[in-house]
Amino acid sequence: MITGNVGEWSEIYVLLKLLAEGRIYAADDNLNRINGMYFPIIKIVRQEVNSKKYEYLLNENSNLVHVFLNSN
Repeated sequence: MITGNVGEWSEIYVLLKLLAEGRIYAADDNLNRINGMYFPIIKIVRQEVNSKKYEYLLNENSNLVHVFLNSN
């Protein structure tokens, strides 16, 4: 059985959403999205407590995500 609290599930959702969209949109002072302005995501790095370092590298030319564990 898979378990987890809301915060843990939110982290997974955000990771998948960022990888799928490949960008983070800029926002104004009221946190409203500025549609024409965004920051492209090149890589997401996740450092675990147990010294495991996950890197998710987006390939610009395809819809592939390369996943590395401790640089392998």
